[in-house]
Amino acid sequence: MGAGEALDCFNQKAQDASTMADYIRNLQAMQNLESNIQNTANTALVNTQQLAVGAQQIDVVTQQEAVVEALITAGDAVTTATLYKKVFGDCCDVPQNTDNGGCGCA
Repeated sequence: MGAGEALDCFNQKAQDASTMADYIRNLQAMQNLESNIQNTANTALVNTQQLAVGAQQIDVVTQQEAVVEALITAGDAVTTATLYKKVFGDCCDVPQNTDNGGCGCA
């Protein structure tokens, strides 16, 4: 092989290596872009879920406010106690002793 052919061969190999390096950089850029898109999609999903949970919490608070308002305006103790239980649940999970006017467990 002559000097000219060797130089041509070397130049071709150098050009091939440069093309390969460009290809690898492009692949890396595409992978980074795909990763960024996935991260953005995941963040959007989490944000949507958090908004839904927040909306549910607002609904619960709104219902509790309505019950508390009814408690304030209710006249009889049975209605008041029933509405109170809807908001806050039972005092305890066993029958209640109300002999002393409290909500103590029996």
